[in-house]
Parts: sequence; structure tokens; C-alpha cells
Amino acid sequence: MTSSHKKQQGSPEERAEARRALAADPAQWPTLDDETFRGLVYSQCLDYGTTQDDTMIAGLHRLYHYNMQRTPEEERMQMCLAVEDFVEKNEGAGIMAYMPFLYAEENPRIISTAALAFSVLCPLENGDPLSGPRFLIRTMFTLPQRQDTEGDILTGILLLGDKRLLPLLEDAWERITDKARKRLAQANSGFAYDVTIEFLLRCLEKGCDEGVFGSVAAAIAKVPLIAKTSDIRDVERVFPAYGNSAEPIRLIQTWSFQDYLAKIRSRLDRLAAVESEPKVIPQMIDIWSDPDRFKKELGYDN
Repeated sequence: MTSSHKKQQGSPEERAEARRALAADPAQWPTLDDETFRGLVYSQCLDYGTTQDDTMIAGLHRLYHYNMQRTPEEERMQMCLAVEDFVEKNEGAGIMAYMPFLYAEENPRIISTAALAFSVLCPLENGDPLSGPRFLIRTMFTLPQRQDTEGDILTGILLLGDKRLLPLLEDAWERITDKARKRLAQANSGFAYDVTIEFLLRCLEKGCDEGVFGSVAAAIAKVPLIAKTSDIRDVERVFPAYGNSAEPIRLIQTWSFQDYLAKIRSRLDRLAAVESEPKVIPQMIDIWSDPDRFKKELGYDN
């Protein structure tokens, strides 16, 4: 590292100003070693998150795009998790530090992780527990040229597992592209949530493009194959999560896969009657009837 890149001396304000100047000078970024550059990106995310200074937005966007070119996915994910640690410890302060990870990032896993964390850590507006998800959905529809990643933001929200989110998710589904819908259909946290299945079923019942229908139906079919548990759960989140760290998720009800299948069977039969060939719904019913057998046959038990 050159002497000009050594740790800055002076007051906290002077050091912050020096970092801003460095972040605003793209010619300097390639001269920074990896650790220094990643520290710069992280510090600028937190700087914007805590100040919400609109004059930083364009520069931070450019800096993060260069970060995507230079920094591997796993390192960017670690940055995102570090933001989560900071925001949680500070009880929501700095929440806007997630903005680059939500609206500049292109990796689906990082975007959905950021969306989930933002949703549970966002301070409440007028006591509304869904303030975080509402803000994310409202914001993503105001930004141009981000259609492909809208499904990833909604994935993070869906994976919260909270059924109170259904109206927000259904409204957003009507407004996103088919490509984004397919990305959303791939949502998977390892847990089988009632809200996930209910949401996907409602999407099928409303009608959609054949390609989307197949993706959504296949996603429902795979739930018992990829779930880490042998049950489906209806849960309610505590928003914000630091409001009750002892019980951030409340378990409301559980079903076995067979019992849940019985609960939704009539709806599946109606969908199968209108589904075009080759039909996925009958295969889904077979899988849900005996998940253990299909796990072995399809190689999901490895």
C-alpha cells in the first residue's frame, strides 16, 4: 500500500471526509489493495446508511458497481452480513446502508439476504410491523431498469414466512415481469412455510403464463424434497427483530406434508383440471403424498 493509502490521521470527521474523497475518485480505486478497498465500500455504505445524504447516492452506486467487478460474491455477502450486525447492534440505526446491496447488487442470493435482513431490522413507521417490506416494495417500483432483480427482493420478503405479508406479495406479483416471477418461485430457505405455499398457490389460481405456471408448480412440488424439517410452519415474525430478541419468530401452527396436502387437495385438483400438458400438478400431488420415497428416487436424500 502506498503512503497515500495509509490509515488516515486526524479527527473522525476528517477521516470520514477523506474516505468520501477517496470514494469519489474512481482513478484511485484500482491502486487500493483488496482489504483497503473493501473497507472503503463498507464504510461508505455505513456513511450513507447513517447520514442518508442524497449527494452520496450516485457516487456510492458507481463504487458498488466497481465492487461487484472486483470483489467475489462471498466477500460481498460478508459485507452484507457485516451491515446486518451493525444495524442490529444499533437497533435500526444505519438501516439505509443496505441500499447498494438491494438496488445495485446483481447476485440473487445477496439481494434476497439483504431484503430479509432489512425487513426485520427496519424501524417501524407509525407502529406498522410491515414497515420494512412496504418500503422495499414501494422503492423497487420507483427505480428504472431493475426489473430482473425485483423477484430477488420479493424472495427475501417471502422467506420471512409471515402470513401477514400475503397482500403485499400478491400486489407485487401483479406488477413484476415473468422473469422476476420465475426468480421468486425459486425462493428457498430450507424451511417450509405456510405463507410460501399459499402465496404460490394463489399465483397459480389467478392465472399466469405457461412457463411461469410450470416454474411455480414445480417449486411447490419440491418443497417437501428440499425442506430441512418434516413439517410446514405458520409463523409470525417480531418486527423489528431486536424488539424481542428472545423470541424473534413465534410458531403458530404446524402440519405434516400429508395433512397439508389434504388441506389444499381440492384446490390442486381444480388447477390440474385446467393445466396444459405436460401436467406438473399430478406429479406434485404424488411427491407430497410420499416425500421420503421421492427424496430417494430423485436424489434429494444425499
